[in-house]
Amino acid sequence: MVSCGDGPEESVGGANIYRDATLQRIYNCRFTGGSSDLVKYISSELPEYRKAAAYTIGAMRDSLNMMSVMSLLSDEDSGVRLAAVNALGQIGHSAANDRLRTLVTSDNNEEVRQAALVALGLCGGENELNYVCSFSFLPAQPQMALAQVKSLCMFQQSGVQRPQALAKAAEILADRKADGHIKSVAAQFFALYNDDLTPYTDMLATAYKNADLVSVQTNIARALRNCTNERAQYLLQRIITQDTCDYRVRIAAIESCNSFKYSNFKDEMVNLAYSTDGRIAAKAAEFILAKGIKADTLLYCEMADKVPSWKSRAVMRGAVLKYSRDIKALTDAIVEGIGVTNNICEREALTLALGSSIQGFRFVEYQILYSENRITRMSALKALIYMFEQPGFDAASRKTVKEGNASLYKEFYEIFRKTVVRGTPDQAALAAKTIADNYDKLQLFVGNTYYLNQALNKCNLPEDEKYYRMISAAIKVINGQEIEYKGQSTAVMPDWEYISRIPSDQKVRITTTRGDIVLQLKVNEAPVAVQYFLKLVEAGYFNQTTLYFRSPDTVADDGSISEYEQTREVVIPCEPYFGSVTEGSVALVPNTDMNVFSNKWFVSLTPDAAGNSRLSVFASVVEGIDNLHGIQDGDVVISAEKLH
Repeated sequence: MVSCGDGPEESVGGANIYRDATLQRIYNCRFTGGSSDLVKYISSELPEYRKAAAYTIGAMRDSLNMMSVMSLLSDEDSGVRLAAVNALGQIGHSAANDRLRTLVTSDNNEEVRQAALVALGLCGGENELNYVCSFSFLPAQPQMALAQVKSLCMFQQSGVQRPQALAKAAEILADRKADGHIKSVAAQFFALYNDDLTPYTDMLATAYKNADLVSVQTNIARALRNCTNERAQYLLQRIITQDTCDYRVRIAAIESCNSFKYSNFKDEMVNLAYSTDGRIAAKAAEFILAKGIKADTLLYCEMADKVPSWKSRAVMRGAVLKYSRDIKALTDAIVEGIGVTNNICEREALTLALGSSIQGFRFVEYQILYSENRITRMSALKALIYMFEQPGFDAASRKTVKEGNASLYKEFYEIFRKTVVRGTPDQAALAAKTIADNYDKLQLFVGNTYYLNQALNKCNLPEDEKYYRMISAAIKVINGQEIEYKGQSTAVMPDWEYISRIPSDQKVRITTTRGDIVLQLKVNEAPVAVQYFLKLVEAGYFNQTTLYFRSPDTVADDGSISEYEQTREVVIPCEPYFGSVTEGSVALVPNTDMNVFSNKWFVSLTPDAAGNSRLSVFASVVEGIDNLHGIQDGDVVISAEKLH
């Protein structure tokens, strides 16, 4: 590797590469936009600089300098060719497709051939999909088969969905000679597929039975949502009732049950709502909330008092509110519960439960406009939106008008408008989006959009770019005004003096209420993300922060709940990761452009074949993986500290 100075020196393998000043200058181009400055490094005598230049152009998605990157596809150094292929995948331009096809069959380095297959999934259309599907790599070339199904996942996420891809993924998933990792990615393709999979039910059931990895089972359980037949129903029932089954698989299966009738899974979900695993109990309760019936209201009342998990109790109270005719007493009880609990997650869940009852909107309005806690205000706003989306809202509004009161449409619009005026940018953006999405129902009450323009002015750019765009989109819907977003300079610059001192094996211990989790930072892969995260650790920022179980795929830490820090976001450059996103990979939360990251981070609980090129993965869990899998909503990071 390299060390300090303008040129490389031999050093111990695994050293911090950003002790090299030239690599720092190349990296800085991501901030300055000086892509023309990178061209000179494309022809450098040193392969490390050619690689860095290619990766930087790719991270910037700079199609203007794509030809310079393509010139490296003939480089004598396989590492440089690999960097060029990965960069072309990031740029995603179809002009690279012919060269990538050639590399798949002609390059003398298998890693480059694999990357070319994956890049075709990011750059290509139907012709390239047909090309990728034309190969049969098993059993002789298992790593190429792995790259092939990764490519199919990339096509799928890009919206290129064709029967031939489904057939190829099925062929690989059913192949007895494919190892578990290949099958896991093939199963992920089915989990991503957004159409009827009923003809593949038997194949998926067999693959589930033969699976030896949790990730295969989890993805198949997720795919079964699109197999609406008795065989799929039977398999889902077996999964969710099997106590020895991994919790991730059971939760994915519970989520898939939402594609079926309530009566098919009522008994199972009622039992699961009493589970001692709060994650499983909450998912079962959410199924009942979404698909329940009025005839079972008394059952829901009993469950709301007796289920052991606080989150499932809150959700069941929401179900009672949704399906009961006599809800005032329960509404009052929920409001009382919100006032006495010290658990911020329980308060959030109870507030969201109120979304099932339109009658509670005055309490929710007060929380939106006057609560001192940002999480409470946001959960109250979401509850108000749930109320507004209730099927009975129109009838309830007509009833209030008939009784001589103001239209509920007007009442709710005024609350949304006040939220835009008084709320933080994220709250204003959500309220503005709700107004725009329902403009046909609210247009009688909407005057000018001055207040929306004022909300734009309150956005602190570039940190609030996401919310700025949401408010701009709302203005366009309401009055047709097109507001151009002018990109701002980045908020966090590389502190190279600080970064260069970070050891390549730097670790951080996260002490949680479930035990310790040790992270290995990846300074060479994501130097600015590591810089930012490590400085927050040193400042004690994550101490006493709340953890959330988001899905069978992730556990997240949303950072401090203080007024300033909770809404603060930073801009760092896109640092795409070209390794494998595995169980225990840690990343910062990106926006849709993959450049804006907040102070929130998450840990992957399952591998993600299609996520690696879109995430800034800055660490991995090296100790405490079992503690990670024990985390539930409301668990706390007690402290985070550097290990020297």
